[in-house]
Amino acid sequence: MMRVHACLLLLCCACRLVTAGMRVVLSPLDTEGSVSARVGGVVSLNCSAEGGGVSEQSEELEWHRNGQLLKLDPHNHFSPSRLCVQNVTTDDHQVTFTCHLKRNPTVAASAEIKVHFPPDLSGSEDVNVQESQDASLYCSVWAYPQVAVTWLRDDQPLYLVGQRRYTLYQDSREARLTITGAQRELHQGRYSCVTRSWEFGERSKTFHLLVEDKKMAFPLWPMVAAGVVVTLTAALAVVARWDKVSKCWK
Repeated sequence: MMRVHACLLLLCCACRLVTAGMRVVLSPLDTEGSVSARVGGVVSLNCSAEGGGVSEQSEELEWHRNGQLLKLDPHNHFSPSRLCVQNVTTDDHQVTFTCHLKRNPTVAASAEIKVHFPPDLSGSEDVNVQESQDASLYCSVWAYPQVAVTWLRDDQPLYLVGQRRYTLYQDSREARLTITGAQRELHQGRYSCVTRSWEFGERSKTFHLLVEDKKMAFPLWPMVAAGVVVTLTAALAVVARWDKVSKCWK
């Protein structure tokens, strides 16, 4: 039994020594350790095991996509292993692919996919709002690389200094212009959300804001109350004259 334990210990130490000198290399990568592609394009990655005192062709490798194991052709499990992502979409943006030794997952290399795509921004939209109500205009500005956003009114830069009724909000996916308590004379007009970038140029979406007269709310509950009063009055009148009505029937 002592000899068995000693042999296992020696094997374990030998395995550690072999793995200690082993590394996994991904290529081709840019200086940031990532790979870029456009929507509809192809991403190709090569993974190789190097060093460790063993033949790299005998090293079995595994691939993961954001931590999920990928099933590859059995012949593609050994170094060098190749991964190909075809017809790249925005769903592949910022996805991380990792290649590691099957016998030791700590020996690994990773690469992030950066998909270049423009914002989905075009066309026009009619926005109707009643006077004194709030109006919100939304633009999808999600893109990579990120784009600069400008708001225009009637083709002129929107003047915001001292304008408390205008509120701008923007994150990586959405730009929003909110007009608080819209007034026809002050706010009705044509607004544009414009994005600019060195890669995708200029894109825009137009909003035609129409401020309508404020509609009077229908007095539902007073009408219901009036109906109830009329019904009760008619019922009481019938009860008061019931004796005479009965005599007529007799």
